[in-house]
Amino acid sequence: RLQGGQAAQIVQADALGWLAGQAPAGEGGAGFDLAFVDPPFAAGLWDAVWPALLPRLAPSAWLYVEAPIATAVALPPPWSPHREGATREVRYALYRRIDA
Repeated sequence: RLQGGQAAQIVQADALGWLAGQAPAGEGGAGFDLAFVDPPFAAGLWDAVWPALLPRLAPSAWLYVEAPIATAVALPPPWSPHREGATREVRYALYRRIDA
């Protein structure tokens, strides 16, 4: 269950530009507990998303990703799929960081 009030913040901005202004987890930032990644599929943003987002996630964060069905999402270790599924056009997965 999510707490209300100040526990969540909604930002309407260019995600990559906004992430660049956020401190990495452990370097003045607590890190985000949950992230949803669903970029415009035709924009080719996949290679830019991971280096901008992953360092800013908390050690116990969850990561939800949607991608075109033909796109294989490959997250670097220590991320591991928790649940996966697909529709006719979209592949989706919930990832969890697995500590080595």
